[in-house]
Amino acid sequence: MNLIIPLRRPSIVTRSQITRALVQSTDEVLAGLNNVGTVHFARFDIVAGNLCMFSIYDGDLSSYVRDFIATIGNAFDGMFTWVRDPPPLPVGSHVEEFIAWVQAHDAFQMPEQPTDLISRDLSTLPRDTMVALHRHPNAQLGVYRAYPGFSAAQIRHHLSVGW
Repeated sequence: MNLIIPLRRPSIVTRSQITRALVQSTDEVLAGLNNVGTVHFARFDIVAGNLCMFSIYDGDLSSYVRDFIATIGNAFDGMFTWVRDPPPLPVGSHVEEFIAWVQAHDAFQMPEQPTDLISRDLSTLPRDTMVALHRHPNAQLGVYRAYPGFSAAQIRHHLSVGW
């Protein structure tokens, strides 16, 4: 999920308020993400006047959002104070509306291997792809997935290679 959430007032004050809210809810958010059990990665960023939540998870979007609401919906409700056109609150009482809101704010994602669609000659780019990129100003253009069993540090230690 590449959730792009426009801020009502993208100022340094808003950025500091969001940071404070995230810090105050860190324990709740981490416990919730751990309890969902399908999340591989999640982070919040502020990019160009938008609060962004990027995450990689197993399953479908609707189930992920429902699990998210059940575990950390209250913390998420607090973030919408600074958001332009927020969903109906609390999200726990408006589940279907929140799912639709998330779908509307999730950045368009190209197929896992966009290089299969795009060559160096942009004239060969399929018309459907051009239309989709025109409709969606925010687009994910590639994904790399790997969940190694061991970190580089663990391998170097096991092989007694050192640094």
